[in-house]
This record gives sequence, structure tokens and C-alpha cells, in this order.
Amino acid sequence: MQALDYSPPPSSRRPGILTALAIVSIVIGALSVLTGCWSAASTVILASVSASGLEGMREPATIALNTVDAFLRVGLAALLITAGVFVLRDHRLGRTLHMTWAGAKIPAALFGGFAYWHMMSRMLAGPLATPGGPPPNVFLLAGPAIQVGIACLYPIAVLIVLKTRGVRNYYAAAFGASQTGTAGR
Repeated sequence: MQALDYSPPPSSRRPGILTALAIVSIVIGALSVLTGCWSAASTVILASVSASGLEGMREPATIALNTVDAFLRVGLAALLITAGVFVLRDHRLGRTLHMTWAGAKIPAALFGGFAYWHMMSRMLAGPLATPGGPPPNVFLLAGPAIQVGIACLYPIAVLIVLKTRGVRNYYAAAFGASQTGTAGR
């Protein structure tokens, strides 16, 4: 086994936007841990409540979708915090972990939107549905769509920042062209 080298690269300085990205990643990751834990707790609470209209929350599919979504949030949040710390420590894995996180976060956000839509449609399909009105699923698409859009903003911003010339040049100079995979561009 080889120890991780955390010494700053000798030949170049980290761009300010990369430092800002690392700090924002740590903050957003910490907040995402909290929301993931709250999502898991609220799933347990809503599944155990025996109130009228919440029968859909006790369905195994609803519980499973929300539980998987909560674990995905917490796991991706931990990855984002780790990526931010690696960037601040000037480690070459900072960029790789951010790219991995962004690539996984967008599908996870889509899954979270589906889980939210499924939960709400099950809750509103019971006694809370309007008699003679349209099915509640039609009106429930706006909430998950907004949720997915907001959840995808930061991963897209991360991908944009990591593709800027200054960040690519920094990683190419600091860790060699083979580490970034963008030296020939």
C-alpha cells in the first residue's frame, strides 16, 4: 500500500474558482447529509402513522423507494464532502471524485423525483382525492420536476467549473496530462 500524497503541487497554484467549488461542495454535502437523514426519518414516521389518507405511505414500494432515495442522498453527500476536502488538500482525486459525484447525482435526482411523485400520488389517490376530478398524478408532476431541476443545478455547475480552461490547466500542470484526460483538447 502506498500512502496518499497530500503535499501541494510545486509548480502551480489552485485557481480560486476551484477553492470556491471545494468549499461549496463541503457545505452542500453537509446539508445533503441532513436532508437525507430527515428523509429517512420522515419515511419511518409517515409509514408508522395510521392517519386517514396516509395508507399509501405504508405500501412496501413507497417505503422502499423513499428509503433508497434517502441512502443515495447520504452516500452522495459523503462523496461530495470527500471530493471537496481532496480539492482543498490539492489531491488529484478531488477532480475525479467531483466528476463521479456529478455523474451519479443527476440520475439520483431523477430517481428522487420519481420517489417523491410516487409517494404523493399514493397519498392523494386515497380518501384525499377530489370526487369526479382529474387524477392527482397530473397535478403532482410540477413538484417533482422542480425538485429534480433544483437538485441538478449544482452537479451541472460542477461539471462546467471542472471543464474550464484554468481548472484543466491546473490539474494538467500539477498532476500530469494522464490524470485529467483532457490534455489533448
